[in-house]
Amino acid sequence: MNATRLLVWLIVCLNLAACSPDYEQMAQQRLDYARQNTGDIHFVAVQDTYKSNYLNGVLLAAEEINQRPNKLMGRSLNVSIEQDGESFDDTKPTIRRIAADPKVTAVLGHRSSSIAVPASVVYERSQILFIPPFSTAQELTGHNFQYVFRMMPNAAVMTEQIASVAQYLGYKNVVILYARDDLSRELAFLFEDAAVKRDIKLVQNSSFFEKEDNYRPLISQFTGKDFDAVFIASPSQPGGNMVKQLREMGINKPILGGDGFNLPAYAKTVGEAGQNTIVPAVYRPNNQNPRDTAFIQRYKDKYQEEPDYNAAQGYDSVMLLAAAIEKAGSTVPALLSSTMHYLPAWLGVTGLYAYNGVGDLYGKHFVFNVWQRGEFRPLPAIHLPFLLERFEKRLSDTTTPVENTRSKPDLPPATPTVEQTTVLPSEQPNNTAQSAKQSAEMPSAPAQTPTTNTLAGQTQTSKKLSFAEIFSTPVHSDDHKVRLLELAQAMFQFKRIGLIYEDTENGRLAAGYSIVKQMTEQSGVKLVGCDIPFSALSKNEIERELIACYGKLSLNADAFFISNHAGINQTLVGRLNSSMTFFKVPAIFIGEQIDLTGVDIVLNQRTDVDPQGRGNMEVYRDLVHNVKVHELASHLVGMPEISINLSSLQYQGFSDAPFLDLAPATFLDSVDDHIPTPVPEKKTGNTP
Repeated sequence: MNATRLLVWLIVCLNLAACSPDYEQMAQQRLDYARQNTGDIHFVAVQDTYKSNYLNGVLLAAEEINQRPNKLMGRSLNVSIEQDGESFDDTKPTIRRIAADPKVTAVLGHRSSSIAVPASVVYERSQILFIPPFSTAQELTGHNFQYVFRMMPNAAVMTEQIASVAQYLGYKNVVILYARDDLSRELAFLFEDAAVKRDIKLVQNSSFFEKEDNYRPLISQFTGKDFDAVFIASPSQPGGNMVKQLREMGINKPILGGDGFNLPAYAKTVGEAGQNTIVPAVYRPNNQNPRDTAFIQRYKDKYQEEPDYNAAQGYDSVMLLAAAIEKAGSTVPALLSSTMHYLPAWLGVTGLYAYNGVGDLYGKHFVFNVWQRGEFRPLPAIHLPFLLERFEKRLSDTTTPVENTRSKPDLPPATPTVEQTTVLPSEQPNNTAQSAKQSAEMPSAPAQTPTTNTLAGQTQTSKKLSFAEIFSTPVHSDDHKVRLLELAQAMFQFKRIGLIYEDTENGRLAAGYSIVKQMTEQSGVKLVGCDIPFSALSKNEIERELIACYGKLSLNADAFFISNHAGINQTLVGRLNSSMTFFKVPAIFIGEQIDLTGVDIVLNQRTDVDPQGRGNMEVYRDLVHNVKVHELASHLVGMPEISINLSSLQYQGFSDAPFLDLAPATFLDSVDDHIPTPVPEKKTGNTP
């Protein structure tokens, strides 16, 4: 801890009496009340000074929980509403009053980091779970506190993502401007580091006082320089004033801003001058997610308007707290805190949540919007290269595979050939299973090899391409499917993949045999095939042989490649796919989503990117530098679109880490009723 941080810490302690025995007494009183385990569960929601929809989301979630038959462990949620101040000094009386109430289990709120960070000292000492919804300051989780939990990725993640977007849009030279408050300085310095790592040059790096009204002398220092974009770290209103004056002085380059530019104050201040301002956001409505769709509809029914990110953050805050209380079975502070730290990845409407030992958030990420024609419009897929980089970094850093915990019998080594077994129509299912042979096991290769590039159809003895590079390179659709299957293998670390197919040219084509075979040959994974002559069998015979093949593959494969066989009873196939969950064999589908149950993961190319650069890709037209929109589209369309059944994969014992890194945008089942009993053994953690 450096001298400055220590001084700040001492000042906070003195101002709040956080180091006095009074807070220990408050903590003891809270513990005594929680141990009674009766009465309403009390928490405080703090309304921000912007009067945002955050509180609407909080109240909607609390109302839904209280309308459940059993509520929350038979108890109602009781929400007390407090008002945030303009500054920490304004808010201190409220913070002290909250801490003095032994019934308060958690505090949700304090929008500004300048309030949330010092407030965390009091809540920590008095053992109140503190869940600030919008604070990104690094300092929030910098003291090894046990009762503080982020709801937003921190500033380092934000700036790394912004730098990734800048790089992908072709920006080579950037101007950095930042206000002189602590959070803006932190954001600017973190962006500088992230930009330099991506070989982005800093043309100018200057600070300004947010209360100034004339930034023209500062702007004149770089008007004649060559740069591609301007990064601004500041509160929303001075940021808007800065952008207006940039435009007035003829600088029409794209603006890169922090998440604070989402606030209405920015749009109100900047007006039309805000055109082409790129900002990160944590929520984008997704009608493909049942949970998100239900939230949007309930919110509209209650408030007669669409929810925004403020409402979504409020809703998730309450639902996450309720999930932790339910998991802990108690509101005892220490038990509730430890439950939050080790809660398996939890799915909210804004993404995945998982925490490390100090309350840093993993799983959620930023998407990006751009202000154009008076509204924020989504930037499709531009956030994905960063997610792939994050996933690949974990693969290279970790020494523990992310495969599931089920042990399977070792197979004897064999020659590198592929044996397939034909299931004859006359054979009974048990005879079929007994006589079936598996493909030979090839020498296994690590998921990451520094000297081999396993791009579809290629081998080269140079530096291995990253997943971000691989998926940004346009290829034939079949080769792209091989890449997606390679990504699935990196996620699940399977060594044997099962496939059901008919051993004819058309049968192999329909089943995706060549895709699976190519992936296995390049990665050292074993292909476990089961051949059924569909064209020669009756409906009943096909169903009998399908059951036999599923039984065989459930015992001899680590993953299962789903083929969409035409003319087969899809209800039966769905049930058979679901049965693989019991054996902890993930069911993988490559391509556009199919209406089939029992699928654990679907991987496809982007459906929100027009490869010709048309439609919603038009938003990039004034943002890209030295690259055409259709060229950008050709790089983004191949980025993986991932949908997962989180509850099923967690049941199967897979680590949450790949899902937290890749942050799928779509979830197949929010509550999966096909998962069989028994409940798997409780795991001890999932965080990096």
